[in-house]
Amino acid sequence: MKADPDDTSHHDGRSFGLTRSGRCCSDWRLDRLLAGELAGPDQSALERHLAGSPACQRRLDELRSARTAFLAAAVPLPAPPRASRPPRG
Repeated sequence: MKADPDDTSHHDGRSFGLTRSGRCCSDWRLDRLLAGELAGPDQSALERHLAGSPACQRRLDELRSARTAFLAAAVPLPAPPRASRPPRG
């Protein structure tokens, strides 16, 4: 997985330094949480951090709202036509 260029936290998720944008958590890390891509110690550490950081929790809520709106507006694509198979012989 590609590293987040705006994330200055340690790879094990135990420490969160300020990102270059001035927030504790990068949008990339928060989006990974929303997508279910964090697990174990990384997820636990981020959830503990969010419990004590109103700014990061607000940003998570903003990203969650945007994600929900995006998914609600998505238009399903029709299934591709089934190709007929040549007879086996």
